[in-house]
Amino acid sequence: DVTGAVTGLGTPAGPLTDSGTIAFSDVDLSDVHSVGPVAASAGALRTLTPSVSTQASGVDGTGGLITWNKSVAATAVEYLAQDETRIEHFTFTLGDGHGGTVERTVDVTITGERSR
Repeated sequence: DVTGAVTGLGTPAGPLTDSGTIAFSDVDLSDVHSVGPVAASAGALRTLTPSVSTQASGVDGTGGLITWNKSVAATAVEYLAQDETRIEHFTFTLGDGHGGTVERTVDVTITGERSR
């Protein structure tokens, strides 16, 4: 559904972060949307945090945005060699509060960088 990326730091310090949005639409404008728990791929270094950031009302068929954020300590990815990648998958469900759901997946690629 969506991809993101972070690159390891030459000198590890602080977190590596990425974020993005996923648009959705829903013809039932009275629905209050929410995201379910996140299922991460095996061995994921950290989790991804999604939330419904905006919801439209009053216009038929308009929905809103899911905002997601990913953060991992720079020291946690030091084992990656320069240009070596690791892909983590995060799946969650968007619900409309009335039984309607849709599953979304965000893939995040972490790339190693040469030490400086």
